[in-house]
Order: sequence, then C-alpha cells, then structure tokens
Amino acid sequence: MKKLFLKLSLLFVIVLVLLQLGNKFFKSHKGSVKTWQQFYENEEPKYDIIISGNSIAYSAYNPQIINSKSSLNTFNLSSSSIGIEQVLYNFKEIIKYNKPQLFIVEAHALDITTTNIGKRLKFNYQNIDGQKLSLNKLSSIYHVFDSKSTMVEAMFPVVRNHNKWSDFEFLEKNANYTYRFDKKLGYRNLSTKGYKKRIAKTIGKMPKSYEIPEENIHFLKEIVDLCTENDIEFLLVRAPQIKYQSDKKLVNQIYETTTKLCEELSIAYLDQNYGYDKVGFKESEFYDALHLNTTGATKATELLSEAIDKNFALTKNENIVHKVPNQNTDEDHYKNFKGLLEKPFTPIEGIIIDQVYVKYFEDGTYSFYVCFDKKSNTETISKYKLAMQFFPEKEDIASLKNAAERKKGRISFGALSEPYLTNQEHHIRVIDQKKLDLSKFKSFVMYLYNSEEVSKKVTSRNVNLQ
Repeated sequence: MKKLFLKLSLLFVIVLVLLQLGNKFFKSHKGSVKTWQQFYENEEPKYDIIISGNSIAYSAYNPQIINSKSSLNTFNLSSSSIGIEQVLYNFKEIIKYNKPQLFIVEAHALDITTTNIGKRLKFNYQNIDGQKLSLNKLSSIYHVFDSKSTMVEAMFPVVRNHNKWSDFEFLEKNANYTYRFDKKLGYRNLSTKGYKKRIAKTIGKMPKSYEIPEENIHFLKEIVDLCTENDIEFLLVRAPQIKYQSDKKLVNQIYETTTKLCEELSIAYLDQNYGYDKVGFKESEFYDALHLNTTGATKATELLSEAIDKNFALTKNENIVHKVPNQNTDEDHYKNFKGLLEKPFTPIEGIIIDQVYVKYFEDGTYSFYVCFDKKSNTETISKYKLAMQFFPEKEDIASLKNAAERKKGRISFGALSEPYLTNQEHHIRVIDQKKLDLSKFKSFVMYLYNSEEVSKKVTSRNVNLQ
C-alpha cells in the first residue's frame, strides 16, 4: 500500500510539473501578461508610484507624464475587467518585489461585483497568467475564481487552451516569444477616432442609485491596512466617465458615497468624474462611454500628477526623467536632440509639424519625436499615418540590406501619427527604431498619408545622424 501511495504521489507531482512546464507554450503573451513581466523585469530604480485597477485605469493614467512632471518612477500595473478583490491580491504580489512610496487604485474597481462571467473571465485569466507561481497566486486563484473548473483553467493554461494543442503556429509563436520593454509603462493609449459611435454603443442603462458592496469595502480596507503596515501612502482616484454625466444626481451620489468611505478609512480621494465640468473634459476626449482616449488621458494624468505633488511629500529622483529618454515630454529634454526640419511644416491644412527631433542611444535605438503644434487638430492627425524615408549618398546605396531598398535607393518606415504625449507646446508622437544604422544617411523626407491621399512632403538635406 505504501509503494502504491508513493507511486501515485510521484505520478501526481510529475503531472503537475509537466502541466506547469506546458504553461510556457499555452499562455498568450497579451495585455496584462506583458505588463506583469515588465514589472518583474524592473530592478533599479524601483517604482515610486504604482497604479492599479482595470481598463479604466490603464487607459486614463500615463506614467510617462507623471515621470516627466514629478520625477517619480511610475508604473501602471492594471488589468482588464478586474475588481477590487483581484487588486488586493495583485497588491500582495506587488509588495513582495517593490514597495512603492504611493499606491494608487482607480475607483471603478470598487464598483465591480462579478468578474468571472463572459469576456471578464478571459481577462482574469490573463491577469493570473502574468504572475509568477507562488502561494499568493494560488490564494488569489482560490478566492477570485468561483468554480473548480475555472480554478484549474486559471492555474493551467495548457488545460484551458486544450483546443490549441495541435496548433503548431500558436505553439511556435509562444516558444519564440521575446520580452521587449514597453516605454508606455503599462499605459495603453486608445484612439481618438470613432468616439461618437462607440459612446452611443456603450452608454448602456443608467443605474438608479449607487452603493459600494460591503465585500468590496472589506477588500479596500485590507489594501489600506497593508499600505499602513508597509509605510506606503494610498490614493483612491476615480477617472472621468462620460456615461454618468447626463445624471448629475448620480454623479453627486457616487462622489458623496465614496468620499464618506474614504473619510472613514482616513485615505485620500480624487474624483475626476465629479469635477468633470470644472476641468472641462469633452466628448472628443473619450474612446467610449467609460474610457478616455489618448487626449483625455493626458489631461487626466496631468491633474493626477498635480494632486500627487500637492498632497503627498514623496522623495523624488531628479534622474528619473532622463533614465528612459522616451518618458520625458519636457521641451528642454528633447530639444537637446537633433532637429531634422529647417522650419515648421504644414503637410495638410490644420496640421502643423514644428520639428522632428532624433537621438541615438547606446542600446541601438533611434528615438524620433514628431512635434505637432498644439493648434493642430488631433482628430485630423489620427486619420493619417507618418512616412519617414532616409536616403544615403549614391556610393552607399549598395550597402543597403535588401534588394528593394537598393533599387529605391532609400529605407522607409512608417507609424501611426496619432500623438500619445502632450506638453505645453506640442502634441508628440514618439517613434523608436532599433537595430537600424542611419549613420550614412544624408537626406530625409517625411509626409502623411492614408488610403485616400498623400500629403505634401518635406525634405531635409545634409542630415547628420551619427
């Protein structure tokens, strides 16, 4: 009997190990899976501020802007559709590796009661897939998922994705996955296009009243207690949502209910939904009825950054804004780069490009800052793509890598033109090109285009990119 028990135990352990090893090939590397990996990969400097919540949070608050304005190393570790219970377990995982000075939770997570239905279940799986195996992960799975089958699927993507067992393209893609640093630091910029249709589609029915579920209050208290135990400041912030603006009584009730709870817990609260009219958020700054687009996110993040500086005495690191070049939106920073344009350029009526700055970094990256004048219409900009072309001297054409480039005598690359950073003077699109040697290129051409038209082109000669 003993031998049988030992054999069964050994078999059980082997099966578990094989299932765990199989997870590498059967979990997708999308969304919050990549966000968690970036969090784990970060070593120094540690994050001073960590933002948590669901898609409302990761589309509203851009760490790059906080970094550049406040010199505080910030990361947005939010995951689609999760509620406050999952935020609690995420926070327990976070402080094992990084104890920030300030932990920020977006308040929409307090409103979610059921996260394991429909599409939300898929996103909950993603959040778990991104985390390292630990007792906290097992505890999170046990408490957040409400059936044995979903617990098993959360623990083992190889079981959950059994329909992919013979999908060799899927397996090869996962096997060859390589982690890449994301300069947006967990923020996901949403388009400014098509907002009217999406708002109409997602506005939904208005609730008759607002209250915070008791169990969610309990989870929030646990988070606050953990912050106190670990000497971490806490801020609850509510991002603006256009969904509620037609019912000011409901907006006031949400504000009063949440404010009362925060006063009871002695925590700071910033309600950008309540201050919607005062700040001047516009319909065009939303992606849909719930989420801000990149323009609205810039405004919301700037307000959040101001509130952090005003209400918290955090230790700043003046080198943060220079640590990762793309995180800085200050004019003085990128004006130390080389400018490619001799004067401002108007490719299309309503769009003015003041300058294109470029700098080469030691990791092999060329960073291009395309600076649109603040007067330019961002909705119009978003309808086009950017094209950049670099021409070498004639004697260097033969050194181009492929036949098509040699035939055309140039290299070309494009990007969406929609800006995702804003400062006092410019809307900015950052474009990174890695492993691309531009040292021998002497002429530069840029224009905008879409399926219907090509804009005017601007040419700069005697460009020195060394």
